[in-house]
Amino acid sequence: MLKVILAKVYSYKRRSKIQSFSPAFSMLEALLAIIVIAVIGVGVTKSTIALKLQNAAISLHTTEQGRLAQTHMLLSNYLVDALPTSLKQDLNRLEWEGYEDLYLKPQANKPFLDSKPILVPHLLEFKKGSLFLDDALLLSNVAKFETHLESTPLSNDTKALYIEVCNKFCLSDRVVLHGVYIEL
Repeated sequence: MLKVILAKVYSYKRRSKIQSFSPAFSMLEALLAIIVIAVIGVGVTKSTIALKLQNAAISLHTTEQGRLAQTHMLLSNYLVDALPTSLKQDLNRLEWEGYEDLYLKPQANKPFLDSKPILVPHLLEFKKGSLFLDDALLLSNVAKFETHLESTPLSNDTKALYIEVCNKFCLSDRVVLHGVYIEL
């Protein structure tokens, strides 16, 4: 019987020792878990911030490239209809006359064949680091703007207008001026 009592006392002491260390052990576990979660959280936050900055840089680059490409297409569109004899070039200026619309628009109460295409003057200017078309801002932060006339390889009579526009990147093109005149 003494053995049974001693065994119960011994097991009680052992359980109380385990229970007394149990809260300290779980506090260490909780502290370790908090530290691990904090380290993972800081890593995820830094990665997210880096991805946001990279996304902003890519977005800015794409926007700048898109604006330059749109400007290039718009200028080509305007200059295709230019009257070659009306081109006037200066260092930072290009003037020309182009048809307002290649399709005839009949006027009210007049015969259709009395309609005539209208020539409209256009002005492309490079001033203060910006490109203006007919006094409207076309592209800002322009580093270089260059235009000059060249002969085309196929014919010396046909001229091409070389245009180069640069901001951080450059786009250049040659617009062939066919010399098509519309006379009615």
